[in-house]
Amino acid sequence: MDTNQNNQGLYTAGNIKRINGDGKPIVVTDPNCFTLLFVKHHGQLYLNFQRMNISGYRVIALCPDEVLMIENYEMLMGFAFRGTGALIKSNTFLKVFGKPEKFFEIKTKNKEQRRFTDNFVFPERLTDKKSSNEEKVFYLFELLCLEEATEDELRAYLFVTQVHFHYKMQHRIGFYAKLLGVTSKKATELFMAINIPNPHHFIKTRILAEAKKELAFTDNHISSICYEIGFNDPAYFARFFRKNTGMSPGEFRKQWQKKILKYIIYRNNST
Repeated sequence: MDTNQNNQGLYTAGNIKRINGDGKPIVVTDPNCFTLLFVKHHGQLYLNFQRMNISGYRVIALCPDEVLMIENYEMLMGFAFRGTGALIKSNTFLKVFGKPEKFFEIKTKNKEQRRFTDNFVFPERLTDKKSSNEEKVFYLFELLCLEEATEDELRAYLFVTQVHFHYKMQHRIGFYAKLLGVTSKKATELFMAINIPNPHHFIKTRILAEAKKELAFTDNHISSICYEIGFNDPAYFARFFRKNTGMSPGEFRKQWQKKILKYIIYRNNST
């Protein structure tokens, strides 16, 4: 399936762009950037091929290669940025992109912020070319309802973000636990302590999301997808996929390539 015919630019890295509320079915995904999506929507959407419901104004945090499919929205804005430098080491970044749930409520403290969230009037800090991407991102972070995080929470969120960086080649808990300087058992305890799915489940879910994306949006051979996401044996990959989805990779591809025909594919113009 060739999706390139439908590719359109939602944003370029470091710039925010608004899509008027025509509600056309769209897919937002980016292979290299982290993305903050400001969405006004009532109803269903698909995040990494999982159906969810939201009501009202939300911010959705997408890591590289994650996929949002949405239609009938009232408004949508996107801001993408590269995950480099001090930004991705900040606690705020971890609290946004390290949380598995991905959805955040909006808070506004002043008139400028309310004009942005209520009327989609971009503040100067988001449009000024003199403002760095890092400054723009931290301004957007200020709009999110973020609670203070404990040390254990931040370590768990760091684990999650590292999975997003390495999941194609590293499938074992031990690799990520070592990055945090803890044992696999301790990493599992961190996740249990803050009531999020265990590390093994999260790694598995992230691998499956990438496999689904490749099956739905490309015609790449299933064995090629298998090797791309770190499996050495296509037969084992097929069993893994069926066990966790209830269908074969081929069946999933057939089902979803029909579903996405109505969607416009939005990608970062800078990639």
